Amino acid sequence: MTIAEERGMRQGQDIQDALAELLARKTVGEWLLTYLDKKISTCGNSALCSAIGFWANHIRREKDL
Repeated sequence: MTIAEERGMRQGQDIQDALAELLARKTVGEWLLTYLDKKISTCGNSALCSAIGFWANHIRREKDL
């Protein structure tokens, strides 16, 4: 195997690893948003709801980038 072929294989693996990480983060982010939305809907404390809402909105903004 040539050096160029080795580099190509490493780059391919790096891309696959990056995509897997991206998909894992997206899955966790979506799960977290669902959880936070559920907490907001059942929250009785307005200060706590406000804090949860802040973080949910922050995650949504980051997700849209």
